Amino acid sequence: MLLLIKEWKVITIPLIRKFMKEFKKKQVNYIRIDLENRECPVIILAHSLGGHIMSNYIWDMQKPKNSLPDDLSSFERLEYLAGMITFGCNIPVFAFAHRKIETIDFPGKIK
Repeated sequence: MLLLIKEWKVITIPLIRKFMKEFKKKQVNYIRIDLENRECPVIILAHSLGGHIMSNYIWDMQKPKNSLPDDLSSFERLEYLAGMITFGCNIPVFAFAHRKIETIDFPGKIK
């Protein structure tokens, strides 16, 4: 990430947060434009708590309790999810709390 400073000013936490929010918004838009409705397999690599968070996100995309926003791309909805690789993940610890274990679906739309 390249931060160009046009004038000297004190860099504060709110300024950094504002910059990161704008940067993130631009990057998400670039990804949306580049991956919009392409039929390409998605493989997720996740470490530790990230594996649990991604598992929850995938579950919510595949089995939503409420309707999903209309502006989500096929990439964001993980319609072409081909796999998920986790390392150092805590999912097995939480699985013992359930009598019936349900898994996320692989693959997504690609058959």
